[in-house]
Amino acid sequence: KMYKFVIAFALVGTTVAELSCEDCSMIGNSATEAFTSEAGLAAQIDLLMEPVCSVVPADLECEKHFPQFWTTLAFWLFSPEGWFGPVNFCSDLCVRRSVLGSPSCGDCSARLEASIAKMADEEMQVAVVSKLLENAFCDQWGPENEEACQAGLEIVLPEAMTIIAGSGDQWIPGFCRNPIHCE
Repeated sequence: KMYKFVIAFALVGTTVAELSCEDCSMIGNSATEAFTSEAGLAAQIDLLMEPVCSVVPADLECEKHFPQFWTTLAFWLFSPEGWFGPVNFCSDLCVRRSVLGSPSCGDCSARLEASIAKMADEEMQVAVVSKLLENAFCDQWGPENEEACQAGLEIVLPEAMTIIAGSGDQWIPGFCRNPIHCE
């Protein structure tokens, strides 16, 4: 829904010819589960907190608020309708149907690598922050914290997306083998 225009832009040029809609959807759903699991969230917080908080103004008390703030952001960004949600992650593939065997490991890796790399795109970051603000993301923190939330979003989300994009893809082959069971 709210992500379609943002994520459709992210997937331009990322089609992998041999990946079916069903396989892509399985990869997207598995990535969504991994990124919103307790272990996935803890790993993201470990990866992001120090570098993100180093650029956040001291008055926002990043170290104190980052774990809860990022967890809330991550559940939005990586929701079933979010970054890896099949409606976005696979929108280009699911317009055509194909019946193939298990996805190849190369196709799985290529799809994930292209999607993660797109997180570093400044236009994409601006679009994601804009969507969060348009959808009243900061309302959940109460009117007294709305200004701090908006300031935090404009700093934290682009910085975090850039870090995730640059964090390496060493996890992708293992992820594609299990739980995806690529060939």
